Amino acid sequence: MSWSSPVPGRSWWAALATPAFLGVSFVILTACGLFWWVNASWRENNAAYLEVQAHIRLARGDFLRGYQQTQRIATGEGSALDPGRCAFFEQAAWRIENAIKALEPMRQESAFRNGFQRIAEGLARYRETVLAAGDVACGGADALNAGARRLEMDRILAESEAILAALSQDISTRFRHEAQDLDGLHRAAILVFAAVMGAGAAAIGVAGMRHRQAEEELRRSEERFRLLVESSADAVFVQTGGRFAYVNPACVRLFGASSQEELLGLPVLERISPNDRTGVADRIKTLNTDRNSVPRREETILRQDGTPVTVEVSASPMPYKGMDGALVYAQDISERKAARDALLRSLHEKEALLREVHHRVKNNLQVVLSLMDLQASEVEDPEMLERYRQLQGRVRTMAMLHEQLCRSDNLGAISLRDYMEKLLEMLARSFDMQDRVSVKLALEDIRLSIDKAAPCGLLLNELVTNAFQHAFSGRAGGELRVDLHTEDGEIVLVVGDDGPGLPAALATPDGHNVSPGTLGLLLVRELARQLRGSLRWQEGPGVTVELRFPAECPSGSARV
Repeated sequence: MSWSSPVPGRSWWAALATPAFLGVSFVILTACGLFWWVNASWRENNAAYLEVQAHIRLARGDFLRGYQQTQRIATGEGSALDPGRCAFFEQAAWRIENAIKALEPMRQESAFRNGFQRIAEGLARYRETVLAAGDVACGGADALNAGARRLEMDRILAESEAILAALSQDISTRFRHEAQDLDGLHRAAILVFAAVMGAGAAAIGVAGMRHRQAEEELRRSEERFRLLVESSADAVFVQTGGRFAYVNPACVRLFGASSQEELLGLPVLERISPNDRTGVADRIKTLNTDRNSVPRREETILRQDGTPVTVEVSASPMPYKGMDGALVYAQDISERKAARDALLRSLHEKEALLREVHHRVKNNLQVVLSLMDLQASEVEDPEMLERYRQLQGRVRTMAMLHEQLCRSDNLGAISLRDYMEKLLEMLARSFDMQDRVSVKLALEDIRLSIDKAAPCGLLLNELVTNAFQHAFSGRAGGELRVDLHTEDGEIVLVVGDDGPGLPAALATPDGHNVSPGTLGLLLVRELARQLRGSLRWQEGPGVTVELRFPAECPSGSARV
């Protein structure tokens, strides 16, 4: 059997070299290349989308496990020492980072470039909520009690679910657009094949199968997140053009509507308190026009019957049914706000009561001082008068402390610097030393509770009184130094003078302490012991006394 040339009078090679045959061959090869490129691109992008969604699903699973374990601990069913919940939040954050990395290769895809930034931002926001939950669960919010911790975890969970819903919508939208674009390229390639090879039917079947697979995956993804939003305990709605376009059942209950249809199509601003409408209108513009997310804030909405409800609202841009809109999450915080307001009222009442207590204690001490003045007026013995004077100085020191607390913004702590400045001024005036002694102060602004400030003030009173009585007696002038600072976790108080020094009878062999020869020195030792502090005496020139005590007083014996 012989093969003849398709062109009479020409060889096979000559026939293949005709322009018509070469043109047909070029079209066939081009179509094959286009079809191969479309399929390869589709497979890669489809795999990337599925990988991103897989990481998100795994991250959500870890987040929910950490959330459940934290709530069990808050209700007393688990141990707060179990670090497992922290690992769940860390694992979820790591999975979100992997999702962002899986998305990175598609940054340059023309069909995806515009949506990359939005999806990447959504993933970053979701990661922030996961980290915030970990912070609440694992020690970053130790000040929260169990009830507040549970409420905060519930709020973060609802916020994260809303972010996931918006993120899923963005991913699905971009996925559908790219599927349609690639499907168009498939059809172009198939038409070329059909025109040249007559195999259009088979190719169309392949393209249709891939398109149906993509649509099915999208449908399943959208169904999962629809169920998530529908079952949310907090209100979630979508607004387009400033009107309700979708509301979940919780949103219907929040606004006091009888059905979803009662809210759909209504302007959102109609259900906002007049005081908040301007701010909400600006936020809607930011969402719909600028396409930027808005931060969480407190607003007041109006139910269908006009009842105001305080909610916490956050929102992110999201396309819905071909229109630019936003996914809005609203949590009813009326009970939480009422509890917070009640707590604040209680705190204000307690502060007022404490101020009144300190004020009355100060007044009572002033009465005691007046009685002591009357009693001292009947005493003629100079030694007894001096004892009255010293006792009055100690009482004034305590009265001044309570007066300082009455005027302080913080009833739990007092500024040592302010207290000591006024105490030294009072002592100098009491001993008529304002013009004779130069007082050098170097005081840090250290705050102490009254339990520590009281013995510290009394100790300073004893040291300064002793200096005024003995270091500057019979002298025309002198210098008194008072230094207050922190060092290595300790508070250091130094009081020094340039007087003649300690009497020999009071010095100890080590030269760093004194014998408790007087009531004042005995008080100094006992007050230092009460502060769990240590005393050190130094001579030459004059006397310098250094007191060190821990800023946070531990249990144990004193170092005196």
